[in-house]
Amino acid sequence: MTTKAKIFSESRDPERPYSHLIPVVEKLLELGNELAHSQMFYLSQDGWRCDLKRPINFAAIRENFELPDSIELGEANNTIWCRKSWVEVQGGFGADG
Repeated sequence: MTTKAKIFSESRDPERPYSHLIPVVEKLLELGNELAHSQMFYLSQDGWRCDLKRPINFAAIRENFELPDSIELGEANNTIWCRKSWVEVQGGFGADG
C-alpha cells in the first residue's frame, strides 16, 4: 500500500494561495493531462484557477492524496475547489475534454 501525500487545507505561501494544490495538478499532468493555458495557475476575476485540457482523474487523486474537508472534488462539474482560498482546478478545456 502506498502512502498518500497529505494536502494542506490552504497554502502556506501568501504570494501563491494555490501552492497547496500544485502537487495535485502535477500528478494529473504526470498521468497525461495538459494545461489549457501557458501558466499552471492564473488569476481570474473569480480568483486563482488552473484549467486542464482533459477531464480530471478523480480516482488518481483519491488514490494518491489525503485531502482536507475544505477541498471539494466536484466530479459532476469536473472541478477541484478549495473553499478556504477560492482556488479552482477545472478539467475538460480541450477539444477531447
